[in-house]
Amino acid sequence: MQRRTPISCRLPVAALVGALAVMLLPGCATVESPAPAPAAAPAAAPATLKVTGSIIHRERAALPPDAEVVVRLLDASGREEVLLAESRFPAGGRQVPIPFTLQVDASKATPGMSYLLRAQILAGGATRFVTGTRITVQPHAPPAALSVLVVPGESEPSFTQGGAPARAGPPPRQVPPGQRPPGRRPPTVAP
Repeated sequence: MQRRTPISCRLPVAALVGALAVMLLPGCATVESPAPAPAAAPAAAPATLKVTGSIIHRERAALPPDAEVVVRLLDASGREEVLLAESRFPAGGRQVPIPFTLQVDASKATPGMSYLLRAQILAGGATRFVTGTRITVQPHAPPAALSVLVVPGESEPSFTQGGAPARAGPPPRQVPPGQRPPGRRPPTVAP
């Protein structure tokens, strides 16, 4: 005995097959594809690079209202320092940390090369704070968080290759063992 499917079930199946055929037929039609779009030019390197950070100091003194901040990026690889970028702006009453942004021309900076970053805070037309340590930055890969510590002073310290401040002036005086340096008192012993 053969089993027969009721007519009521055949109608929905037939409708479903018909609907699928209608949906698939346009896929078989030939349609001319539009002309290919011109190939996009490779992404060019940015024309300017940004180095951002903040200036801080440890002094317990507020900056005067006329304070001005100067941040420079220098190429110190040769005999003379070459200025790559400078940002000069009034502090505007802000106290440390003071944010800064340097816009560096990408054509002046070589990828993978480090450059010297210096900062100053001026007040009353005179330099009050200067960079206290050697800070090097790669503009093509700047650090995410850069804090520049400035110390009281009127001129930038000179730095040796190792990054420690170079000593200015005559060499320290050598004192023979067992003798006191001139001007120092002998230590006192408490009774």
